[in-house]
Amino acid sequence: MKANFSKTFLVIVLILSLPQVLALGMQLPEREESDIAINSVPLEFYQKWLFKSTSLFDASPTIIDINGDGELEILIGSKDSLLYCLDKDGDQLWNFSTGDEIFSTVAAANLLGDGNLEIYFGSKDNFIYCLNSSGGLLWKKDLGDDIYSSPAIADIDGDGLRDLAVGTVNGTIYCLHGNGSVIWSQYLTSGGIYVPIGLADIDLDNHTEVLFGTKGGLTSAKFYCFNSTGSIKWSKVISDPIYSGTAIVDLLGNSKLEILFGTNDKNFYCLNSTGGVEWIFSASHYLQSSPSVGDINNDGVLEILFGCYDYNLYCLNATGSLMWSYSTGQGIFATPTIADIDGDNLYEIFFLSHTGTPTFYCLYNNGTKLWDKVLPVGTPTSVALTDLDGNNQLDFLFGNQGVYSFEVYSPPQKGKIIWRNFRGSCYNRGTMDQDADLIDDLTEEYFGTNPLLDDSDNDSLKDWEELNYYHTDPMGADSDKDLLPDDKELFDYNLDPLDNDVDDDGLLDGFEVLFYGTDPKTNDTDLDGLTDYEEIYTWLTNPTNNDTDADLLTDYQEAITYGLDPTDKDMDNDYLLDGEEVLGYYAPTNPGANATGYVFTDPTKPDTDNDNYTDSYEIYHDYDPNNASSHPEPVTITPPPETITLPPETITVNNTVNHTITLESGLTIAVFAVTGAFAFVFVAVLARKRKELT
Repeated sequence: MKANFSKTFLVIVLILSLPQVLALGMQLPEREESDIAINSVPLEFYQKWLFKSTSLFDASPTIIDINGDGELEILIGSKDSLLYCLDKDGDQLWNFSTGDEIFSTVAAANLLGDGNLEIYFGSKDNFIYCLNSSGGLLWKKDLGDDIYSSPAIADIDGDGLRDLAVGTVNGTIYCLHGNGSVIWSQYLTSGGIYVPIGLADIDLDNHTEVLFGTKGGLTSAKFYCFNSTGSIKWSKVISDPIYSGTAIVDLLGNSKLEILFGTNDKNFYCLNSTGGVEWIFSASHYLQSSPSVGDINNDGVLEILFGCYDYNLYCLNATGSLMWSYSTGQGIFATPTIADIDGDNLYEIFFLSHTGTPTFYCLYNNGTKLWDKVLPVGTPTSVALTDLDGNNQLDFLFGNQGVYSFEVYSPPQKGKIIWRNFRGSCYNRGTMDQDADLIDDLTEEYFGTNPLLDDSDNDSLKDWEELNYYHTDPMGADSDKDLLPDDKELFDYNLDPLDNDVDDDGLLDGFEVLFYGTDPKTNDTDLDGLTDYEEIYTWLTNPTNNDTDADLLTDYQEAITYGLDPTDKDMDNDYLLDGEEVLGYYAPTNPGANATGYVFTDPTKPDTDNDNYTDSYEIYHDYDPNNASSHPEPVTITPPPETITLPPETITVNNTVNHTITLESGLTIAVFAVTGAFAFVFVAVLARKRKELT
């Protein structure tokens, strides 16, 4: 009773205290989301490796598994005229020599249709190059002047195949097929093209537009929009040179694409699809940084990031208003890259300053600094982001006087990378990659994949892997329609996900694995000479057992060689297995045995020698089943003498019958009784012999 009272008192006290506790909690200060992001995860930042060079790298790195071996490679051009390919540890795999400095950032895609990625870039030696994954030259084309521009990849002419667009210093824009042949070109009097080319269907007419700015020459600098056939759709005069690449995104979520770029007239422009100005943001110095775009604070609205020679990195909202800026004390013309390094769904920004003391910066999404790293003298490139070694930690790579790799350790793991390099993806189109699957959003439209899912068909294979390495359908989990998902075929069963019948036996791989238990990589699982299909549909035998009826003959021997039923172990019902009759029954004392002691009989006849004795009886009783005269002697039954006494009423004949009299009815009954007894004995003996054999 006392205990119950104590419990009741304690409950009452707790209830009465609840308002005070709640009031105290309501008085606690609230922290902004960005403050939580800043303080919640400790970060360790360190240099992993440095690939040293005597020359500067002005091209930005492209990071991709170029040869499909499961390991990432780094592709970057240098002022020493070499294109380098490095492995994930910073060791050189190969280099390719051009005739002059390389400022062009590599684009990579499979444009030749052979299933392998090609490497595309330009050089100051006037050539655009196409290399294979091992650095071998596939083709090169002289475009007549220096190439600073980075080639971009999309289906420009609408033939279903992707093409290249690139500009030259003399002011010529080129559209090329993947094999280097010219689709169209156009010379412009408004000066050289130093910028990467933007490619997108900006007006939703199902044709790709080509977008870029010029330096200015005989006429003022201009920003151009070309249609897919090489004609100018519109252009906009800009008073000063344009060295900024174009970002192309749907800023307002209304399915209309906006065009973003900076100029040396200190203005940052947002144009619509017809070339009209949506808004302009004015800075205090040159804007040569190509912009990047992403929803960095996860509020459902895109933000725009770019650097300026006034030392600031700017962050604008979708309507062009300044959200924040960060001053570095040095000019910035590299592109900011964007990733969530700590998995909190809030993004960090990475960029390099260039003038004065080059420095590598990381900012939180609210513009406050997370770290900076002073670099040796040089002109750093844009930062490329990836997880080089698959340890779930983000790596940062850029060129300077050498190629640097840094890593940040941020438990528990990294989040998405939505703007991973200079141009957003290895296609250099200048747009986001919202699902971080290496395919930018605009190129996902070309492939028909979901730009918000890195695995559109949920088959555990990334869209990029399906398109470039496995060549499976990224929108269908079972590319070959064999009932097995692509990932299961690749990793669980070692099958070809593009071939629904790998062993060509007429059975779908999925049916073999899921229903029949057969091996989809061989057409004769049990190695009996009959294909799995023949066993299942023709002979009705077990394709995983080479002797379905367990009669010592393989299914093939019975069906094909001997014309027997492979599902019946004793076709003639003579109590001998078909295999025993065909291969021989070991009975060394039998007069019909051969030199090795085996007796052979016909498996289709119960009495091979037609002597009215079954083969099994003759073998078990040591008679030759192949010799009609070899059998048991016939049994003669002689009944005892019988005296017939006539009834008294009849005339008595005093004759005594001294010879044997056989009555027909009595003899018939006797024979029947003896025959039955003999049959019973025979069956009993036969069963006993059979039991002894088994």
